[in-house]
Amino acid sequence: MNKIISRINNDIEKIKVIKSEVEDILCNSNFLKISRGKYYLNNNRIIERECIQNKIGNGHAVCIFAVTNDNKILLVIQPRVVLKNNTGINIEVPAGYVEIGEDPIKAGLRELQEETGFTSNNIIKIDSYHTSIGFSNEITELLIATNCRKISNQQLDNDEVIIVEEVSLEEFEYLLKENYILDINTKMGYYRYLDYLKKEKNNEKNTKKKNK
Repeated sequence: MNKIISRINNDIEKIKVIKSEVEDILCNSNFLKISRGKYYLNNNRIIERECIQNKIGNGHAVCIFAVTNDNKILLVIQPRVVLKNNTGINIEVPAGYVEIGEDPIKAGLRELQEETGFTSNNIIKIDSYHTSIGFSNEITELLIATNCRKISNQQLDNDEVIIVEEVSLEEFEYLLKENYILDINTKMGYYRYLDYLKKEKNNEKNTKKKNK
């Protein structure tokens, strides 16, 4: 493994960004800042790119793959106007933005309750990734929440329109197959949840072996 790391580090060194200059601000709203700039690489090349900066909270999003105490997956149905399907509607897991100074776990619990009325006593961070690295600086913190239970009504913003559904894993997989679920966060949450279930089963087996 040391050889591949050495090769990769050498490759990075050849073309890494050593300097950047913002040439133009194309948009600067309360939600987004879009800029065009020049990026100087270590091999004397100069590339031009547009960049979208998320200005809500600390710029990070949080996505929660939430499962109730009777093993139902919590999904939210809401308008996503960028979609080019016939309805402009996506079915996805609860998500939102992390406020400045807020822990991602606390942000996840807050967004989960606001969008669904549910909370969890078992929530973990499972991954962190760039969702659109070609043009956006946004990072998504992916959480898995189990043993979810309803404690309140939804607490939606004025411009939020959300219907909550509870589905089985089999129903979720059918919705995925039939292209009702289109976003990468929900798909990523599903695959990481399957990994989580495998690890939990292995831990149970190992515990039983030790107790014999």
